[in-house]
Amino acid sequence: MVKLQNYITKHNIKLIDFFKKFDVDGNMSLGNNEFRQALEDLGIKLSEDELETLIGELDKDGDGEINYSVLSLVLAESELVTGNQEATAEILKRKQASVIQAFSDQSNSVLRTSPLTKNLTM
Repeated sequence: MVKLQNYITKHNIKLIDFFKKFDVDGNMSLGNNEFRQALEDLGIKLSEDELETLIGELDKDGDGEINYSVLSLVLAESELVTGNQEATAEILKRKQASVIQAFSDQSNSVLRTSPLTKNLTM
């Protein structure tokens, strides 16, 4: 994870731009092999063990896909551990904006409480 963070920071790349460059179909997800190829294309040198560990961290559900939202959260968590507060704040700000956008896209939806919830609150 550190090598990926260093590359993004060194080249002053926004995470979304990094991701979109290789997300050909625009579904905000990269297959594990696409992700491997992306790292190789960028010249980010990782051993096979490092690569497997990184993919394991990013493909939490084991579906063979690395989702942008998971990548951004894992990078933010990693930045917190390494103490890069400026980068962490930027990642969290972008993540917050994407969550707000997701809710505003569903602004016509109505939240309903289930009968079970109503019974529990009485």
